[in-house]
Amino acid sequence: MNLNKKDIKFSDKITEKYVDYNKQDCKIVYDFVEHFQNLVFELGGNLKATIGGIALDIYRRKYFRKEWEYFQIGEKFKPMFREGYFGGRVEVFNFNQFSSVNYYDINSSYPSSMLNKFPLLNSFERKPDILKEGITFCKISIPDKYYYPPLPFRNDTKLLFPVGNWSGYYYNNELRDMIDLFPNANVKILSGWHYRKSDYIFKNYVLEMYDRRQKAKTELEKFIFKTLLTSLYGKFASRNFLTIYKAGQKKIINSIPLSSNVIWSAYITAYSRGILNRLLLKSNSVYCDTDSSISVKKFSVTDKIGGIGLKGIYKNFKANNSKDYQYTEGLIFKRKIKGIPDKAVLNNDLYEYDTPVKYRTSLIRKLPLWAWIKNEKRLSGVYEKRIKLKNGDTEPVKIKDGKLWLQK
Repeated sequence: MNLNKKDIKFSDKITEKYVDYNKQDCKIVYDFVEHFQNLVFELGGNLKATIGGIALDIYRRKYFRKEWEYFQIGEKFKPMFREGYFGGRVEVFNFNQFSSVNYYDINSSYPSSMLNKFPLLNSFERKPDILKEGITFCKISIPDKYYYPPLPFRNDTKLLFPVGNWSGYYYNNELRDMIDLFPNANVKILSGWHYRKSDYIFKNYVLEMYDRRQKAKTELEKFIFKTLLTSLYGKFASRNFLTIYKAGQKKIINSIPLSSNVIWSAYITAYSRGILNRLLLKSNSVYCDTDSSISVKKFSVTDKIGGIGLKGIYKNFKANNSKDYQYTEGLIFKRKIKGIPDKAVLNNDLYEYDTPVKYRTSLIRKLPLWAWIKNEKRLSGVYEKRIKLKNGDTEPVKIKDGKLWLQK
């Protein structure tokens, strides 16, 4: 936007400098919204309350075809479709320190997954067919020999990737991918749904947004197109209620968005886990996080969508836990921990830091919007996603008849 915030030293006394400072802030916001609105109009959409809502509006108006019509799942079937919907994979495979590692990531992981075929929701049949798109209730058996087991399993609030045997709902694209990559894994089909028809329903949307992002002349436009790329998928898994806070009072409105079907979002995350599984095997990963793998191996990279790119080379790398690792950059020690900013102060194993209050929090806690909140976070140091061995290596947890075996 070629506009910079003004420097100012804050005090309790209001001065003319405060007025100038706020005028500049307002101009920055106004110019951004105006520029953003013009881009959205150019793409054929309208402004909405959220970036996800804008992405969905553009998709509906410009790319969605009538024959792909939305289809609402019956209430009694929704838990089944939700059960097969899993998030990203985050695991530490080796806790040792490595003198040098390569940080690989999947270029636009979720958008690249959206280039695949998706089931057309009005063509369902209530019988399993793993060769077609759909969801299957099945018994899974994965041998102990696999170091990077491919399928997710929920254990309480944790997402595990175990060996062993259990039953569950999985989308067919993920089951086919497992059979392809892990030939000794077994799937026994028990029941399910499949869809007679499928199509590349997101392909044109993704390709145009990705092309515009690549050709964008400013960092702002790159950010906008990147956000429109990554925000669409979640709209198809929206919950059936809306929470509103007004005058400090919480109100829940039951509402089922027409676009909410879970299936398309679940298919996207399943496709992305499949890409990551291939990257883990190729890179002999020591740590992974949703769309990335950290490895000592070196191999060729690309900037193509869905390809593997090199994000960086880290020295003296050591993973401490999921979403928690450290390394050196030159002579500077760095530690990255999700949810804890770099400015946090460590005090007796307790991280302390201040953050400005968010709008929703201000409504819930009845705080002024200019308030700052003191935060504290203590790291547990407990790692339960895999079995940690004495030599710093790990091995997968094991599920037997649907229950987690005790760790060694």
